[in-house]
Amino acid sequence: MCPFCLLQSVAIVSGSISAGGLGTYLLRKSQAWSRARGTEGQTDALDLGGLELPIVNADDSARPATSGWSAAESGRVSGSKSPNNPDHRRMHMTTETLQNARIVSREDWLLARQEFLTQEKQLTHQRDAVNASRRKLPWVRIEKEYIFDTPQGKKTLGDLFAGRSQLIIYHFMWRRDLGNGCVGCSFLADHVDGANLHLAHHDVSFVAVSRAPLPVLEAYKQRMGWRFPWVSSVESDFNFDFHVSFTPEELASGEVFYNYRMTKASIEELSGLSVFYQSPDGEIFHTYSSYGRGNEEVLGTYMYLDLTPNGRNENGPYHSLGDWVRPHDQYDVGGSVDPMGGYSAGPPAAPECRCHEAGKA
Repeated sequence: MCPFCLLQSVAIVSGSISAGGLGTYLLRKSQAWSRARGTEGQTDALDLGGLELPIVNADDSARPATSGWSAAESGRVSGSKSPNNPDHRRMHMTTETLQNARIVSREDWLLARQEFLTQEKQLTHQRDAVNASRRKLPWVRIEKEYIFDTPQGKKTLGDLFAGRSQLIIYHFMWRRDLGNGCVGCSFLADHVDGANLHLAHHDVSFVAVSRAPLPVLEAYKQRMGWRFPWVSSVESDFNFDFHVSFTPEELASGEVFYNYRMTKASIEELSGLSVFYQSPDGEIFHTYSSYGRGNEEVLGTYMYLDLTPNGRNENGPYHSLGDWVRPHDQYDVGGSVDPMGGYSAGPPAAPECRCHEAGKA
């Protein structure tokens, strides 16, 4: 570590300067160096061990450091020096956030915060109203028998309730061509086990369902360290009936029925979430299904990110979680995410995965 970096590290540890303060210090230092060199107002970069900090222009607008990355090259989310590399993006996010921040007194901050609290309360009340309306939706009786492969043998849909009256099924999109789960589905699955500790004690069972052989699902589950039940629907019509799997004929037509409308698709599996109720005499009803962005509210990571200055910071190339999310055991090891939400060591493919769509739920 160079003496300058060592000095700043000591300062941060000792509490005499914060990490955010260091970012501000570096910005001011870079401006001073630019003025001393007579290069103020020019695009330049401060090299910090391979990371490039944008120099701020004379008009206080931040320009990205000259890195040689073209728009075409940024289309692939891979490589250690990609603009989407966590370290590279972290420095860019920090400087950009500092540039856009409106610094005020504590009194002015409090006034702004109280005004914003009104909007938050409106959103909370609106969410309560939407949730109440959801519970008033009509139900559909399930007449068909569905059989699933499970580690305990064949089970019916009724068996998946496990003695409870409510069942949440996550339609987990399996990428057969890559031999692993969709990145977005894996991201959601990382949020399940903690919640499931409580759902099981509140009359709710959770089960993931995929149209893939049970052994490959079990292997992926073990690799990811998940504990929730995950079963196979490979020998039933379940996925097709709930519009998350599509026949060759449907795909050949160019459009499939997904998220309550006809939409273009070129991939045989998509994701979703469905809810069921079982009466005391064993009747099963379908009460709700959600697709696309409709399931974001169960993503705790997003809820935390929405509280931060940088927010979700999904600025391309996909403008979705595909920009940065990886299977949790694949961060910082390279590879790429394709537009269909599949992670691999190779370059991305072409079609678009609707479970990452930026449109409405």
